[in-house]
Amino acid sequence: MWSKLSISLKLALTMIVILGVLAISDGVAVWRTHTAHGQVTNIVQKQTPFLVTTSNLEALFNHYDGVMNSYVLAVNMKNWSLAAKKWTKAQKIGTQLVADIHHLAALGTDPKGVTAFAKAWKNYDAYAMMTHQAGLNHRIAQAVYEQTVANSPATQAATQALNALSLSASQRVHTQSMDVEGNLAAMTDMVLTAWAITVLIALGALWMQWRGIAKPLQQLARVADGLSQGDISQTIPQAPQDETGALAASFRRLVAYFQDLSHAAEAMGQGDLTSAPPTAGPRDTLGQALVTMHQRLRELLQAAQNSGHHVRQQAQAVRTLADQAAGATEQIAAAVHQAAQASGESADGLQHIAAAMQQLKAAGEQVADGTDRQAQAVAAGQRTLSAMQDDQHQMAGAVDHMGTLTTESQVAVQKSREEMVQTLESMDRIADVTQTAATAILRLGDRSKEIGTIVRAISDIADQTNLLALNAAIEAARAGDAGRGFAVVADEVRRLAEQSAQETQNIRELIQSIQEDVGLSVDAINRGREAVQEGQSVATRTREALNAMEHAVGGVADDIQGVIATVQQVESGSLTVGQRMQEIAQAAQNNAAAATEMAASTADAAETVQGLAAIAGETAQGMESMAQTSQDVQASATQLQRSAQDLAEIAEQLGALVDSYHL
Repeated sequence: MWSKLSISLKLALTMIVILGVLAISDGVAVWRTHTAHGQVTNIVQKQTPFLVTTSNLEALFNHYDGVMNSYVLAVNMKNWSLAAKKWTKAQKIGTQLVADIHHLAALGTDPKGVTAFAKAWKNYDAYAMMTHQAGLNHRIAQAVYEQTVANSPATQAATQALNALSLSASQRVHTQSMDVEGNLAAMTDMVLTAWAITVLIALGALWMQWRGIAKPLQQLARVADGLSQGDISQTIPQAPQDETGALAASFRRLVAYFQDLSHAAEAMGQGDLTSAPPTAGPRDTLGQALVTMHQRLRELLQAAQNSGHHVRQQAQAVRTLADQAAGATEQIAAAVHQAAQASGESADGLQHIAAAMQQLKAAGEQVADGTDRQAQAVAAGQRTLSAMQDDQHQMAGAVDHMGTLTTESQVAVQKSREEMVQTLESMDRIADVTQTAATAILRLGDRSKEIGTIVRAISDIADQTNLLALNAAIEAARAGDAGRGFAVVADEVRRLAEQSAQETQNIRELIQSIQEDVGLSVDAINRGREAVQEGQSVATRTREALNAMEHAVGGVADDIQGVIATVQQVESGSLTVGQRMQEIAQAAQNNAAAATEMAASTADAAETVQGLAAIAGETAQGMESMAQTSQDVQASATQLQRSAQDLAEIAEQLGALVDSYHL
């Protein structure tokens, strides 16, 4: 029950109990003091005057009796003037005595005793009057008898009544004095008992406050110190169900919250994105932001993985196409080399034909032989030309295949560039997510500031405790010696309040340390953002390499188009050479039929051979140009291979980086 009360209510109940004990003890002391004061007042106002008046009355009675004895003696001596004086004096004393009797009766302390003495006085006064009458009548013996013998019973009765009045008054004063002493002693015992009870209650309250406030705060301070050192594996001790218990529960939730965030961050740092970070509730802005960041990062990494796999496939395709282009380039180079050899052989044959024609002009007798050699040369030229045409057809097919490969390479490079653009966009989104994480960490710093509210609540509790201690010290000062022990308790409560304020300051410093850790987290996020920017730079360079590759492939395509045009020209020249070779064969046949026409045909053949020589020279130049173009194409294909290899390596690195995350 006590542990469920708040600190303010505990302090208030403690103050109420202590003040109640002091109020009861003070009330009893006041009642005892009032009773003693009434008794003392009664003694002073009634008993003491009664006792004094009784003593005075006794003295007056004795004085009256002595004056009457003197009166009787004066009568006996017949000194009538002296007797008259004594009687007058006796009458004055009697009047004073009667007044004292009335005063005693008015006090009302001992009515029976006063009445008994008044009755005895009347009897005695009656004998005094008879004595005076006897003296006035000069009956001296009767006067002496009345004063000495007859009034003895009345004198004894008056004396006994006076003694009874004095004794009863003395007893009443003694009894009431003893009552006053008893009340004072009881008041002293009550004050001592109340002081002892107050001290015990104060010590008990001090022990309970230490156990319920100071000890839990010290334990929470140690937990806070561990949190400031980054130790989130601590166990929050159980605390009473008051403000310290609420504070302990808040610390327990804070530690659990930090542990969940730590586990989620550790899993994300190790590349495990299979489970979403937990949230504390719908108002958990940081948790919701982490969940959103985790989801977006998961989506981006999934897209990056897909893009990376596609880029690797495209890079592999580009590398395959580059290898095929290199092989085709080698085939083209071989075909061009063979065509160059065939062109050289054709040029040699034409040179031989020209020499034969010159010899035909010089010696007609050698026409038959020249015609045979011409026929053989033409046959060889036709065979060579046929082989060259076959090689040209193969080269044309290879060039067409290279054009197709080049087109496919351009398409693959274009797709790779588009995938790289998507990768750059994914990297940009990752940078945005990183910025969001930095914002979330800053919100964590703002969230940690909310703990300042708890610190201010503790500070308010400490201030309120200090104020209660001050009020208790004031009440203790008012209570005087009776509140001295309560003053000690108030001082202990004030010391606990100061200690609570000091612990509050320590917690405030802990919050500042947490905020510094948040700043370090922001720096780490910034470094991660710089790493993302570096990845963007690498991706940008990759895109530039793809652009260069696309440009190189375009150049290769242009070169291949030039090769195709050159091949077409060579095919056209080969057709012309074939036609001319057919004309030479026809001319050789005509030479065999008619020798007369040989001279004219020889001139035509010479011109034809010269034309063939010119065509063969053009063909040789075309072959040289094609050979140079083939070398350029081979160099471009080699560059394409290197670019494809670089692209494949970059794609592998990107794929390995993305595959390190488990989605």
